[in-house]
Amino acid sequence: MVCDSLQEPPYFISDYDWLGRVTASASFATEPTWSAAVTNANYAANTTTSRKTLSKNLFDSQGRMYRQEVYQITSSGTAGTAMTVNHYYDPLGRQVASQQTGGLGTATTYDALGRGGTTYPLKPITVPAPQHGLTPLCRHDRRAH
Repeated sequence: MVCDSLQEPPYFISDYDWLGRVTASASFATEPTWSAAVTNANYAANTTTSRKTLSKNLFDSQGRMYRQEVYQITSSGTAGTAMTVNHYYDPLGRQVASQQTGGLGTATTYDALGRGGTTYPLKPITVPAPQHGLTPLCRHDRRAH
């Protein structure tokens, strides 16, 4: 954990995992009790007193960040709804897409030498709700082959 003790708020604290990756970051309106912050490995993620912001990073078994979560904070400091960004990787470990809550995102293509090429926006995919009396979008053929 890293603490940023400033003369004036906000006060920032980040939690780190044993590999040195930031797992959570938070800001607080009032100065935390630094002895509690230093001894609690998950202070930013778990402490709600005067918390104003909270974000979390989640990592897969290969050490790649697969999700970022930024939370709405309630008046009591608890984490509410999160806006998430999911990251996707190809078998070579290159990030090929990111998609946020609501479906918007980006995709990246690579050339034959593995160099990042074009990054383009992804549009959310929506499936229309079925309406009474309309033909379904697809049918299953049940005839024997």
